[in-house]
Amino acid sequence: MQKDILAYLAINPAASRKDLALHIDNSTEDGIKYNLDRLKKLGLIQREGAAKGGHWKIVNGNEWLLKISKIKKGHKKRSQWWPF
Repeated sequence: MQKDILAYLAINPAASRKDLALHIDNSTEDGIKYNLDRLKKLGLIQREGAAKGGHWKIVNGNEWLLKISKIKKGHKKRSQWWPF
């Protein structure tokens, strides 16, 4: 699920937890919140701006692709928006 979250945020950095839950298969807002917190702790993303008007920033540009390979793989099904 974390790969899906990163991919979606790369396309839609202003996405809310609700948006992410709607567009990522088999996810809930609580699951999204948990995984966003994990991604923040790993240093892959950070929130910039206000809670309602802010956006997500993927840290270090494309280097997140290297770090993401270390994250335990989730389900293999991808949503239709998957860009890769």
